[in-house]
Amino acid sequence: MKNKMLRPKDHGIEAVDPNESLAIPIKPIYEMSAINEAVSLHAGELEIEQSGQVFAGTGTMSLRWLPTPGLRFSVSLRNDGPSLTLGQARLRYCHSPVSFDAFISLMIPGMDGIGALVEASGWFSFAFGGQGSGLCRCIFHVPNFIQYLGKPVTVSNRHFYRGQAVMECNEWRITLQRLQCADNKYHETLKSLGGYAFTHVGEMARKDGGTFRLNDLKDHLEKIRWWLSFCRGFWVAPLLPIGMGSDNTRRWWDWQDSKIDQTQTVMTWANPYSESFLEDTYTGFMERITRNEWKEPTELSIWWYLASNTRAGGMEGSIILTQSAFELLAWTLFVEEHKTLNAKSFKRLSGAEKIRRLLTAAGIPLPIPDCLHSLCNMAVKHTWHDGPQTLTQFRNGFTHPERKQRQVVVKAEGLALFEAWSLGLWYLELLLLWLFDFKGLYVNRLRREIPRSDAVERVPWRVE
Repeated sequence: MKNKMLRPKDHGIEAVDPNESLAIPIKPIYEMSAINEAVSLHAGELEIEQSGQVFAGTGTMSLRWLPTPGLRFSVSLRNDGPSLTLGQARLRYCHSPVSFDAFISLMIPGMDGIGALVEASGWFSFAFGGQGSGLCRCIFHVPNFIQYLGKPVTVSNRHFYRGQAVMECNEWRITLQRLQCADNKYHETLKSLGGYAFTHVGEMARKDGGTFRLNDLKDHLEKIRWWLSFCRGFWVAPLLPIGMGSDNTRRWWDWQDSKIDQTQTVMTWANPYSESFLEDTYTGFMERITRNEWKEPTELSIWWYLASNTRAGGMEGSIILTQSAFELLAWTLFVEEHKTLNAKSFKRLSGAEKIRRLLTAAGIPLPIPDCLHSLCNMAVKHTWHDGPQTLTQFRNGFTHPERKQRQVVVKAEGLALFEAWSLGLWYLELLLLWLFDFKGLYVNRLRREIPRSDAVERVPWRVE
């Protein structure tokens, strides 16, 4: 330990401790040298097919981030025959037998030493290659994810950095690794500039090292998208997956954009000082979402959670969205899974009572937390008895036309509206964590502190 030295803290690189086992790093297939820089997918021969004519040239295919993420192409063609036009076309690369939907949005004429040229550019919907047989692992890339500490990853024989998490469920093993470049300075720059950048690379494989089917891979990647987004607090996705064979050759790849958000400052329950939040939610999430009665409710609840967390509909709309999630979760739990209520008796319950039953089942306290001072004062003034009743009164004020109910929330005091929005999100993320059998430490958004290593707490249902 005497020889253990730290490099500059902004790089997060440490000297190797001989007593610590190190992971071999996962090497990304696609890389970015700058934030918001386009990701090069292909450079070389391209063909455009339009109205039965095939135009061959050289160009590029890329994933561009701004103004919104999308797949773009640009190709230089000889302009000495039939002419291209703006509009629909088909795109083919590397003499692939498969072509893909494309749209030509811009054409710029030019000249070289031989003759006339035209530079055609636009977007394409997706592209893929390979047969997808003999797959034994898949590499994928994740933008804008959390900068968590994790298990040590080898940099050289003498140094490592912390940033790897390994999750297992059934036959699958998922490894998520922070990129070495994604240090504190990188994340601060990303936050300052906004936009997109790869921050992590992942690997998916069977625990026994065996092969898997392409359809199973696609299905699991889609589940990973929901799981990572719930952890992050806005939309992220495993992008540009590449399926590899046992001989380390590419057997399949898939280029398509996905629903992802620009990096932004939002609260999340995930504790950035440990990778355990990933390990402690992965199994429970996968078990929940693979059950027929829970797949759709899980996805919809996460969708509404993310929309509310990013205030997609303002705080007013976000309060309504969280309660749509409560209604759906309560129905699925009490009517479809436990069968303790039938449809008729469920519909007779008030909105507040449905939330109460959910929170009670999860061991989440019903009183409004004391730290929400404005909301507590408002509840006392209007004789609202607990958090569920308070939230439903806010929702009623936004959705019901009666002036009396509307004025209650329009004239809300101080931070009461913000605190009601925060309380609803706190309830929803705790309920989802409970459904995913999470028993670890989480960041409580109601404490309003900049997350520190000691600003985390146990979930309410954790038994010592």
